[in-house]
Amino acid sequence: MQGAKTTSLTAQRHSRITVPVNSQRVNDARRCMAVRAFATGFDHKVQGAFCAGGLALLVAMTPAMGARAEVRLPPLDNDPQRCERGYTGNTIGQSNGVSGDKVLDLRFCDFTGADLSGKTLSGALLNDAILKGANLTEAVISKAFLVKANLQNANLSSSVLDRSTLDGADLRGATFVNAVITGITGFETANLEGADFTDALIGNEDAKRLCKNPTVANSEEMKEQIGCRGK
Repeated sequence: MQGAKTTSLTAQRHSRITVPVNSQRVNDARRCMAVRAFATGFDHKVQGAFCAGGLALLVAMTPAMGARAEVRLPPLDNDPQRCERGYTGNTIGQSNGVSGDKVLDLRFCDFTGADLSGKTLSGALLNDAILKGANLTEAVISKAFLVKANLQNANLSSSVLDRSTLDGADLRGATFVNAVITGITGFETANLEGADFTDALIGNEDAKRLCKNPTVANSEEMKEQIGCRGK
């Protein structure tokens, strides 16, 4: 009898149930998982509230990354189709920048005016990439390298920009409305002339770095949006 019970339970465990998939819920779940990843260490209630849409509750942002360590990037991927993977984003291993079975290497790729909205580009290598006027609304960009990337007039509204490197990036006219920004390095050397940070949720250390940027320092509007007073 005991053996029969065990077999029955095992069969139940491995039975498959087909349920309809709600794409919006899947996207929300992916975004929630990405946000929880960089909000590790914060109260679970705060994380849960953020995932439910309560952006204003996540005011205590993840501390910025510590002292920068020199990063040695892999050789440029010689796959002639590698730039096409930017339109898919990460399919597995989101936090490690894996698309299929390859690192998401988008260095020097031209995404001028491209629609990358809602894509997960975490861990992506985007150094020297061209994203002028690209639509990156609701994109999840975590642990990515965007050194000297051109994001002029790119739309990053409602995106998650987390623990990424933006040294020397061109962000002139970029839109960060309602974006979540935390743990970014390189804001001091990026060109932020005319960028829009209206209602962006910015980590305290990130705000300090932004306020040190010369293009921000010369714009009363941006200083007000970021909250530079006293920083």
